[in-house]
Amino acid sequence: MSHRIKVYFVIVCLVSISCLSCQSDLNEDSAQKALDRRLQRSAMIRRNAVMAIESPEFSYTGAAGRGRADSGEPMTADHQFYIASLVKSMTAAVILQMWEEGLFGDKGLDMPLVELGLFPEEVVRELHLIDGRSYGDQITIRHLLNQTSGVKDVFEDDENGTADQYGIRTGGFAPDSLLGVVIFDKEKGVRKLLRCLKKGQPEGCDPDDYYLRQTWNHWDYDAWRTDPGDRMAGSMNFYLSGMNRAALWEPGTDYHYTDTNYIILGLLIEHISGNSLHHEMRKRIFDPLGMDHSYLTYSTDPPSSQWEEEVSEFWFFLTPIVSTGINFSFDWGSGGGYSTAADLSVYFHALVTGELFEAPATLDTLLSYPFQYNETFGYGCAVHVAKEGDSFVAQHSGLSGCWMIYHSESDLTFVGTVNAISSSRFSRLIRRSYRVLNRLGFELTSPF
Repeated sequence: MSHRIKVYFVIVCLVSISCLSCQSDLNEDSAQKALDRRLQRSAMIRRNAVMAIESPEFSYTGAAGRGRADSGEPMTADHQFYIASLVKSMTAAVILQMWEEGLFGDKGLDMPLVELGLFPEEVVRELHLIDGRSYGDQITIRHLLNQTSGVKDVFEDDENGTADQYGIRTGGFAPDSLLGVVIFDKEKGVRKLLRCLKKGQPEGCDPDDYYLRQTWNHWDYDAWRTDPGDRMAGSMNFYLSGMNRAALWEPGTDYHYTDTNYIILGLLIEHISGNSLHHEMRKRIFDPLGMDHSYLTYSTDPPSSQWEEEVSEFWFFLTPIVSTGINFSFDWGSGGGYSTAADLSVYFHALVTGELFEAPATLDTLLSYPFQYNETFGYGCAVHVAKEGDSFVAQHSGLSGCWMIYHSESDLTFVGTVNAISSSRFSRLIRRSYRVLNRLGFELTSPF
């Protein structure tokens, strides 16, 4: 879901410098054992963690803890895990490939959404309103990729403010955001779901009647035309039921991290290609890279079940998501995927070194950003980027405590997860692992 870990992390990164000729107080074997200890500590009681580090000079893969709450099986490096907002970069990669193929016409990434036929003009007008004035026809593909469209985040913001404006007093979500509603609703929220699952109360309750057991549509135009206020008809329907009337600024004016942009990009991929988003990800990313353990969840074309193997537990605070059967289908092109450490390492290296693209200019676009949102990082195309000279650090993280990092100077890729919404566990494990790498002879600064 970030910056998603937008509550979730504070970034302090500069660049990586390879310095394996420097004096090291660890050999490779002792470094492996030190990383194992840090993983074990991070896994805590009944939780889990996995990570993989890959560079020309050093390689590490490890796992620790309990893979599932229901079975108690040990966590392994082969377990699949929920990759949340890391999926955004996959959606962006498909869009950039389609751009290379000329599928967006002469205007390319600067093609306004209104000219692509994804939404009827009446919907485009409603996408982005400020004081009753519509700016929807100004939103371009590039604005969506770079998180500069000015639309709010359907998952965490609401009509009255952003999640950051509400702060931790509302649990990190605006109270009338999609997550705020489906989690905290007094009749169909997560507490009522767990009461039904664990105690069978109220008598005769059906777990599938609760919001977090339902499979979500992403956009239902007919439902919107019938009742624009029917926000439970789909993720975009939820957004268009009020949040759209309180856009943040004119498109291209500033940066705001929002899943809404990537839901729209997923819909655009399907509209232009005529195929499902999962089909395009398989054809363009997963299959060419041999990512046989990765998939977009809840997909039916092709069915994601073909690639589902040993899925590890993800903890939403005290609730085990996988064992409980909680459904995050609304994440989709903005964060609905599973992968393994090995697959994710291969993927992120291929993405940020340009292997997935035909032209060097496409990689430059991926890593370019219109705004530097803090002292170090800007947001490219679903990748946070810090540059110094010819070197760069690229990274992204997810709500589920997962991450992927690449240091170009040392050609080092670092991926993993703590499989829990816990910014402290997530960032602490990464920082402690960097200390081990630096004792091995690298000179790296953690971006978290």
